[in-house]
Amino acid sequence: MAYYLLTWLVLGLLAALWSLASWAFHSLALWTVAALGSQAEGLPTLGARLSDLQLPSWLAPWVPEGLLQGLAEFVDLFAPLLKGVLETMPVLGDWLSPLVWLIWGLGIFLLLLLGGGLSLLLKLMQSKAATLVPPRSLPSA
Repeated sequence: MAYYLLTWLVLGLLAALWSLASWAFHSLALWTVAALGSQAEGLPTLGARLSDLQLPSWLAPWVPEGLLQGLAEFVDLFAPLLKGVLETMPVLGDWLSPLVWLIWGLGIFLLLLLGGGLSLLLKLMQSKAATLVPPRSLPSA
């Protein structure tokens, strides 16, 4: 009986941790989607701001000449594509919640299956142990 209790307590703890992790991931993902979606407007000027950036004097010797200019050109090249992706982020956020909770439900279902399987295994081991132990004979008087 104690093994069943221990099994279900451990699985309950795992389910609580799984729920907490799902909730945290959901909150972080929604925050990220909202933050990235709000940054889409400033993206076209990002390349110009990168090329105007001045490195600190201690870092300048370690950065190759023209790296910031090349990075600015790279950002300018992909800015329209990236802006389109960032503008669709709120739409992705609408699909994110059901997807996260569907995965959460699948995880809980798998934990319940694991708990049922472990309980069945314990029952089989208990019945097997009962058949292996010879019955005790009562002392004759």
